[in-house]
Amino acid sequence: IAPGYDETVAFDSLGAPRLVTIEEGVENEAPLLALQPRVSGSLPEDLATAVQLELTGMYTATAPFPKDSAAQVLTFSFVQDGVINDTLRVYLPLKTMESIGLDGRELDLEEWSSKALSGELPLLFFSYPGVVDGWEQVSVAFASQGYGVVAHSPVSEWGIDVDEHAMDARIALALARKGALGPFFRDAPAVALGGSFSSGILNRLLRDVGRDDIAAWVTIGGIGDAFAGAHDFYTGAITVPPAYELVIPAMGNPKTHPIPFLRLSPTYVAGQLPPTLIIHTDADAIIPISQAEDLASALRAAGVPVETFYYTDVSHYLQIDDNMTDEARAMFYHILDFVEQYGHE
Repeated sequence: IAPGYDETVAFDSLGAPRLVTIEEGVENEAPLLALQPRVSGSLPEDLATAVQLELTGMYTATAPFPKDSAAQVLTFSFVQDGVINDTLRVYLPLKTMESIGLDGRELDLEEWSSKALSGELPLLFFSYPGVVDGWEQVSVAFASQGYGVVAHSPVSEWGIDVDEHAMDARIALALARKGALGPFFRDAPAVALGGSFSSGILNRLLRDVGRDDIAAWVTIGGIGDAFAGAHDFYTGAITVPPAYELVIPAMGNPKTHPIPFLRLSPTYVAGQLPPTLIIHTDADAIIPISQAEDLASALRAAGVPVETFYYTDVSHYLQIDDNMTDEARAMFYHILDFVEQYGHE
């Protein structure tokens, strides 16, 4: 793997992976690998029609932090490769629709698309690792600070297929950038945010979109090197919740089937990544903080701007509730500072 190229492995004449034995003090010859340039297919021009985009709901939501946080919420669904994704959400500061000449009545997508991207909201694109509505207070908190938040989460039908999840993310981002989700956003690149498994989804997405679409990204408790994660899993160095203990085995043996692990590992394509904010706690028992540190080192070596926020709090990442800790509040404002730096390009 290399920035700008697809992942590949060496195969023998029977199509089986060709292994290389590595022994201390022994020199072995590795097979040549012919890397192919990464070419992402184009999306349909009329994307909203092609994916059967539907506006499914509108309501107002609140969050306990920052004080008096509230947002207008729009819910959408679309279809990708025969699978319905009903996790697409848009969070807007209150009175946003009124400020651009739209009221709270039922609006159809055709009326919105006719207004194009006429809004002034910087765009935040959140790819959550769990059910999107379970993170609603986080989305509301950021929207209340004057941002338009487009959020989604993985659908179960895709399992651990990061390419399909990344295509869902690409569609969601493109719909926002084309104005299909409403004319609320500034015509400028987004800042993306993901964590845990969804950081791998964003890593895949970032290989298919450029700085014209995503100016920077935030990875929170994210995967840096899936090979290191597999090693830690099989040696018992990490603790995986029972609900996820079959995920790594389902990806295959990393020695003979490395591609699924490469696709989740931004460390190996650091030079292709945009400016990055890495957030991690040393209390993370699933993805150790060493993954964040190694990714930061790879980014610096590649000359990519990188900021880090390491902390010791045992609370959940991006905790927004009545029991927020000082470190959780500091994390929120650190993300806002990063977004302010790159979200207005």
